[in-house]
Amino acid sequence: MKSLTVLYSSYHNYIDFSSGAALSMREVLLELSRSGARVRTLCGSCFDSVDVGEREYLMTLKALGIDAKIVENQISLGRSNATLRLVIFNDHGIEGTTFFLKNVVTSSKSSSIGSRRISRLHDVVYLRLFLHELMESWPQFYFTYGGYPLAKTLADEAIKRSVQPVFFLHNAQYQNRRLFDSFPIIVTPSEYLRKYYQITLGRDSIVLPPIIDETNVISTNNNNRRYVTFVNPTPSKGLYPFITIARELNRLDPDVTFLLVETRNNAEELARIPESRELRNVYRMPSVRNVSAVYSQTRVLIAPSLCNEAFGRVVVEAAMTRIPTLCSNR
Repeated sequence: MKSLTVLYSSYHNYIDFSSGAALSMREVLLELSRSGARVRTLCGSCFDSVDVGEREYLMTLKALGIDAKIVENQISLGRSNATLRLVIFNDHGIEGTTFFLKNVVTSSKSSSIGSRRISRLHDVVYLRLFLHELMESWPQFYFTYGGYPLAKTLADEAIKRSVQPVFFLHNAQYQNRRLFDSFPIIVTPSEYLRKYYQITLGRDSIVLPPIIDETNVISTNNNNRRYVTFVNPTPSKGLYPFITIARELNRLDPDVTFLLVETRNNAEELARIPESRELRNVYRMPSVRNVSAVYSQTRVLIAPSLCNEAFGRVVVEAAMTRIPTLCSNR
């Protein structure tokens, strides 16, 4: 595989420990790198958590033992001016670049990716960086995920240069088939999701289950398992059923303690729900890079998802650590 070069590129950053999609993407890239492929990344600064900016990103890289170099340039487009900052690093064999645009004025014409506003200047800069990367590294494959409007344009540019675009579908929320017209290869994490998109969009895909690093999941110290744990406290993941279950368990057995593990939403969302105010035994844990810190304290996992789960990563991780899970049928 030494002659293989892969480029992962997206506004969605692949080093984002609050995103299951990013975790899965990073494991694929690391495995390719370990197998001898040259792996490069060109990422924007979109993270699942709105609290993550350049400072927090650099702290994450440092915690991973990754040294980063900053290159700064002033750029302009018409009347728009901004500062482009490139964060260049090596992630255990992955040659990474992340770009941040500073002092950008967004308008009503700006597009949205999650909670982020993306200006036309963002798109122009990203396209230029992407084309330069294609000419610089000459990859055979271009990997991406996320339903951002520019993805189709980047795929078309890749095809012009004989680069094969591959789209990784990580959830069941895509409804527009046109986004995938420029992607001859689609990868899904489960047979369920393959069938789902075969029916809803008429597109088949290759099933590649997430690569889960058991050294990041299994802990040697499991003497402190006492919590009923809920990961990602959002409505789509079952926040309201969780509150109902927690209230009832508190009534039946006040000694039961609960652990909320933050990912894209902070646990403060719980405090805004009136029914949750009577809960006295709920503790909070920020998003962690090594999830063994979660499972080493978990006695039972609860996953009452209301959305269509593409894979159910936390349920699999819990099973790897012999933790039973109470989950919905999603």
